[in-house]
Amino acid sequence: MHYKLSESDKRRIENSINSLLSYKVLRTFQETQVEVGDVLIMEELDWQSDKWQPKYVSEGMRVPKKYRVVHVDECGVAWVKLIKVTGGMGKSIKSTLNINFAVERWRVDPKMLDSILLQEEYDPRLEYRNWSGEYAK
Repeated sequence: MHYKLSESDKRRIENSINSLLSYKVLRTFQETQVEVGDVLIMEELDWQSDKWQPKYVSEGMRVPKKYRVVHVDECGVAWVKLIKVTGGMGKSIKSTLNINFAVERWRVDPKMLDSILLQEEYDPRLEYRNWSGEYAK
């Protein structure tokens, strides 16, 4: 069955798709298909530049916080744990739904994607260690 939509109906649908939080959540899940073992970073929208920036370990350590996907539930929602700078993972588990979708988003770690394309070994803590080594000099 097919219904003809008015121009007003089409505009309302388009406005909803672009503004409603539920559509932002759906779009995020369409763009970020992950599996257990993947590494994600969280990005925040910088209001001044209107660009997405990674959340850093701290102001002094400008290295993106990294999270390991430890579970994907039956709805496709990933559950993550923080990869600690000192090694291992944090104790608490976090749903990737538990963010403010207006100003935060999850992204697969670009370093992990590069390593897959280049067929190189990937170590999510390498940036932490490189930063520590440079800082110690």
